[in-house]
Amino acid sequence: MGFFDSLFHSGKKAESHVLIDVDGSTVGGAVVVYKEGEPPIIAYSRRMQVPVRENEQADHAMLRTLDMLGATLVSEGAPALARITGTGRADDIRLLIGAPWQKSVVRVDHYEKAEPFEFTPDLMRESTKADGTRAPGKLIIEEHMLGVYLNGYRTVEPLGKKATRVRLIIMASLIDERAASGITAHVRSMFHSDHIRVEPASSMRLEALHAAFRHQKDALVVDATGPEPIVGLVRDGIPTAIESVPHATAHEGWKAPMRAVLGSISKKYPLPLTVFFIPGSKDSDAIQKSFSTELVRSLWLMHEPPKIIVIQPGHFTPHIRLGAGVEPDLKFFLASLYHQPRA
Repeated sequence: MGFFDSLFHSGKKAESHVLIDVDGSTVGGAVVVYKEGEPPIIAYSRRMQVPVRENEQADHAMLRTLDMLGATLVSEGAPALARITGTGRADDIRLLIGAPWQKSVVRVDHYEKAEPFEFTPDLMRESTKADGTRAPGKLIIEEHMLGVYLNGYRTVEPLGKKATRVRLIIMASLIDERAASGITAHVRSMFHSDHIRVEPASSMRLEALHAAFRHQKDALVVDATGPEPIVGLVRDGIPTAIESVPHATAHEGWKAPMRAVLGSISKKYPLPLTVFFIPGSKDSDAIQKSFSTELVRSLWLMHEPPKIIVIQPGHFTPHIRLGAGVEPDLKFFLASLYHQPRA
């Protein structure tokens, strides 16, 4: 996002992104235009199901579908972009990779000393470079500080301040190294560009939704847009946990897997009464209904059930414009808002 700040402030009035969203069930592509002082314009979008053939590996099916999507983006997306900006050339490509090839985790680091010590940039760098989230065959594509607590109090500007206890909340996103290499190579060959940035889809949507509803300091976010539901916890205005939900079982459906994930979170934090639900997958209705079952509802300490807010395109109407003939796509709505330049 800072990349765009520097471009705009240097006198450039518009930028365009190609967004490519990849997971195990669909691949999607969008062309988004940012004009200074205006909402993002989704000039074009297209989403395709990933059909897996007999004896075909999931990543091969995804790459095959990605090839078809790339051809469509070039033949249809470029003219749509040209109608808005006068040129069919985009400035860069954002590759959003989701499950089963990407996973985000939230880590909490603690530092404590008998005497007060100063919070320094070196301490921040030491924490974000920790090896606790590394895994064989996985690349850490993003790792950043979400929140800092000094002596138990959240501190927005901690540098230079002293404390005896420091708690750092850090989000790290990992991606399958083999899949990342294959997807990036495909996209590079399709668009003949090296201006490609790989980003984690699950944590991006969590942070984008949190930013869109910033007034809600405590909430659960259930992302049911892909093959694996993702549950994120926002606490004190900070994403504090993010977990993947295992697949539904034959007898219990989504009740037991959802209870297991929420139960794990509730051992550390009380569950908030507000639940933001992002639909999109074929199992969305069943996943949402699991929250009305006693098996899941019993995890809340309050007698009243949680309030479920199902995210709809209308929530973003004032903040996003659609080009002619563009169908609403919640994944691209959230991605467009996430990448919007900040003033």
